[in-house]
Amino acid sequence: MKKALFAVLALSLMVGAPALAGETWTGEVLDMVCFGQGQKGAGHAGCAVTCLKKGNDMGLLVGDDVVKIDRAGSDADAIKALENLGGKAAKVTGKAMKADDGTVTVTVAAAEAA
Repeated sequence: MKKALFAVLALSLMVGAPALAGETWTGEVLDMVCFGQGQKGAGHAGCAVTCLKKGNDMGLLVGDDVVKIDRAGSDADAIKALENLGGKAAKVTGKAMKADDGTVTVTVAAAEAA
């Protein structure tokens, strides 16, 4: 019983990074390939939309933190909305999981322009 309680407590603490707390995030929709090359923002929006529609990995820049978006486990309509918002601000609602390496991945339930 104590082990189960400890596991639940540990998991709840892992998901609670300050900029990523809660189940709603607002930030810039990223094409992770281009973002890795230093490209982001409104000037890159057209390219980001094109690349995201091709299936590139997607993220959300929340302050200085990058949240990865789980395409496969997310709502299909929400993913389509995010693809069209590449390089722009979006409000994303979903569930976050934090990996041992600190990477936060969100399974998206809903998304809209912010």
